[in-house]
Amino acid sequence: MSNKSQILVTSPSINIQKNVSGIANLTRLWIENNKNVNYVLFEAGKMDIEKRNIRWFFKQFFVIHLFNKAIRKKNVSGVHINTSLEKLSILRDFMFAFSCRIIQKPYILHIHGGYYNMNKSIPFTLKFLVRISLKNAKHIIVLGLDEKKFINGFLNIDENKIHVLPNCVKVPDNIFKESEKSDTLNFLFIGRIDKNKGLLEITDSLSSLPPNVEYMLNIAGDGADKDWFLEYCRKKINNRFSYKGVVYGNGKEILLKKSHIFLLPSYYEGLPIALLEAMSYGVIPIVTPVGSILEVVKQNYNGIIVPIKDAASIKFSIIDLINNPLKYDFLRTNAYNTIKNNFSINDNIQKINEIYSSI
Repeated sequence: MSNKSQILVTSPSINIQKNVSGIANLTRLWIENNKNVNYVLFEAGKMDIEKRNIRWFFKQFFVIHLFNKAIRKKNVSGVHINTSLEKLSILRDFMFAFSCRIIQKPYILHIHGGYYNMNKSIPFTLKFLVRISLKNAKHIIVLGLDEKKFINGFLNIDENKIHVLPNCVKVPDNIFKESEKSDTLNFLFIGRIDKNKGLLEITDSLSSLPPNVEYMLNIAGDGADKDWFLEYCRKKINNRFSYKGVVYGNGKEILLKKSHIFLLPSYYEGLPIALLEAMSYGVIPIVTPVGSILEVVKQNYNGIIVPIKDAASIKFSIIDLINNPLKYDFLRTNAYNTIKNNFSINDNIQKINEIYSSI
């Protein structure tokens, strides 16, 4: 691209101290690393410290006005709408898409998972709004090939304008692991603390491990279910957990380096940034086959896949790794190489700039 594009991008707050969000993390990476684009950030979405009360509800009436004002004031060449297929996000982002259509501003709709992602039980009204938003989009970005097939088939959207663009992370140059010097098995949960991430199954699986297994569950992030989760951990695993708060920068790097196993048995997902970050440090993922996770994690090659809501399978997978150190080394090496070779920030930016150049 010979000239810089001026792109308005919607995202929750990218201030890591206020908000834990995969969309926000990815948007921050673009803003910091994409030298071919001038991004105009438009904050859309609830921050972790906000509550959906009357004040928040009335605030939403002004969002569309501010959105239109930002487009006109900044004279952007296109709009990048980051969305998840959740009820409130569908409603809000339909209005964003409709506004772009009215003022004849091309937009990209970038789908990041959500409850109704690849879910044929979506209510008729929400399905209608999603289809309208997709049909009017200049381009559609999804995280995996299965999502592309779903949108093309179930929602009847032209596959030629659907682009598969996996999430990405900055990959460290080496994966020297401080935790190798420790006899304690360090588990990691990092991200939005939400029951739909399989928090119940994480705790139940760890509480049922043999008593001779020395372990620590490190929890990082924030979310609506934080207090419940920490209390449940106290009840089930006593002092074998540590809450780190929201981590970033050097603090996150240290936490990832000392971790052995990443636990994310979610009920639904897109393609979690936290998963890619963990694997980029050689942390072995134990995850569920939801969203686009299966396009990254391959069973017994670079991670372990367990059924949804199955704490017993998580437990047995952990015991298997403990008893098979050669398998552990094999999986963690492949986890690192998978991210290094396929999910780097440079490849992501190159592909997204090709999409921007067409608008």
